[in-house]
Amino acid sequence: MLRRSLLTRTGLLAAAIVSLSCSDVTQRGAGLARIAFEPTFSAKDADIFRALRSFNLGVTTLHITLRRPNTTEIVADTTITVPEDATEIPILVDVTINGSEELFIASLEMFSGEVLIFSGSVNVVARAGADPSAVRPQLQLVWVGPGSTATRVVITPRDRNLGALGGTLALTAQAFDALGNVVNDPDFVARFRWTVNDPTLGTLPLAGGTFTALGKAGVAIVSILTPNLLRDTVRLTLQTVLPVAQVSFARKVEIVDRGTTAAAVPVTASDPNNTPVTTATFTYLSRNTQVATVNASTGAITGMARGQTVIVVQAQEAGAVPVTDSLLAVIAEPGAPVLISSIDRFSYSRDADVTISIFMDMRSTTRRLGSTTVDVAWNPQQLLFQSTAAGGSNVVPTLNTTLATSGRLTLAMADVTGFAGRVELLRINFRTANAASTGTLALTAREVSAADFTDLLGTTMQVTHDIRVP
Repeated sequence: MLRRSLLTRTGLLAAAIVSLSCSDVTQRGAGLARIAFEPTFSAKDADIFRALRSFNLGVTTLHITLRRPNTTEIVADTTITVPEDATEIPILVDVTINGSEELFIASLEMFSGEVLIFSGSVNVVARAGADPSAVRPQLQLVWVGPGSTATRVVITPRDRNLGALGGTLALTAQAFDALGNVVNDPDFVARFRWTVNDPTLGTLPLAGGTFTALGKAGVAIVSILTPNLLRDTVRLTLQTVLPVAQVSFARKVEIVDRGTTAAAVPVTASDPNNTPVTTATFTYLSRNTQVATVNASTGAITGMARGQTVIVVQAQEAGAVPVTDSLLAVIAEPGAPVLISSIDRFSYSRDADVTISIFMDMRSTTRRLGSTTVDVAWNPQQLLFQSTAAGGSNVVPTLNTTLATSGRLTLAMADVTGFAGRVELLRINFRTANAASTGTLALTAREVSAADFTDLLGTTMQVTHDIRVP
């Protein structure tokens, strides 16, 4: 009798497990016997059996055969159709034996449509005239269905951070056997079942594909389950992302040697709440590629010729308006001095006190600044001269500030021992205008000499800073 009941002595099977037995023999006599055996499952296979219907693998037929050992002779062959709502199905396996008892090999195959899902066999002794229900040999069924050789399944990609507003991520999975070989049986792969632990965070088709976030912050746990109950999970951290409102270079001025490529200056993007946006895409360009080029995707700057240019970065997120920021790329001769100021931006607020330092960056461990004369010029309608102060390098320059109110001063210095490194020549205090204006702060060296009297003017890069008061 086939029952959907608990029939194993170990108690491992739930009410849905199929069991086989025989009814009592109605006609007993020498040479005729009726055989009974009891199917069982391991704990794992019992779990697989219970989950069959969720993978469209409900049991539809049972195929039972009896054969004599060491032969291919089939002495009984029975196929039983299992109705979907059946609770018990009688199975009568009668066999003619040689003598009063005989050993047979009983085999059972369990099908879902045309798909073989479980099979097993056991030795049974048929006795003429005996009650078959008295002894029921156990026949352990083993999963042989789709993907039976698979031992693990892996989701790709692994754990990710994903923007919740319109965020999507294509997910795939592969199964592997014990040797690491891919198990790609189409009937197996087509039955993968995907789930999301919290459907309010995102959706994913049952058969897999693309996860789509639903605009809510949280951690979505995406799981996959195979017909033989292999599992894997990934964690998708969802952040409610507002549009990019600002992008910023970590530095606004970058000095690069001619003929070399410098590492990209770090860039960050943020939303209106100043929260970092990690999903933005950055694109870079140079406004003068004869002076410097920039890798459009990485931002690495290559110095082409001595001079200066502006490098622009654009940050954009899908569906959002792009935003930009700029830095000043100064291309200098390798190891040669650079005359530059402390200006680290392109704009200043109105009516603000600003102190700008003037530097001679020697950029060489073998040269010391011995003397220089520098003209500093600016737009007096934009920067209102206030005062000067000594720098932090112990330089005591001679100053001509006669024309300072008109936007010009000259400094000169000389020292017999010289100064090494980034030499701060002077600090100039300004106040920005109270109206919108544009202009420059231009640095021009008349002479630059090393402490050993080497003339460095011809190789010195002299920087002009563009300034805007919005």
